[in-house]
Amino acid sequence: MSFKENLSLLLNFKDIKVDDLALQIKYARSTIYFWLSGKKTPNADALICLSKFFNVSVDYLLGIEDDFGVKQFTGNADTVSPEEFLLLKKFRALNLSTQEAFRIQINAMYEKEVKGEKV
Repeated sequence: MSFKENLSLLLNFKDIKVDDLALQIKYARSTIYFWLSGKKTPNADALICLSKFFNVSVDYLLGIEDDFGVKQFTGNADTVSPEEFLLLKKFRALNLSTQEAFRIQINAMYEKEVKGEKV
């Protein structure tokens, strides 16, 4: 993923608005919007600042690493991607009956994949 995608993902995952990020890291809102649009890329100082703020590696921000680059951010022995974290966050926001419908569907798809059948 690109820098702008990773920054957008982190903002969504942490539920932070651009205005709040701008205040926290002391960069102009317009600068952050330029980063998110891909019109500009942050310099090294900005990358370090973002890395510290989000507790991720600069490599993650730049799209060099697939995960957050922070080993304590993993679930178990398996690394959980930012997309998986967002899916889990959205799943938890659903009502219980909808969650159960998803569980049933995912389990059925998993069983078919394990047996070698394509869903």
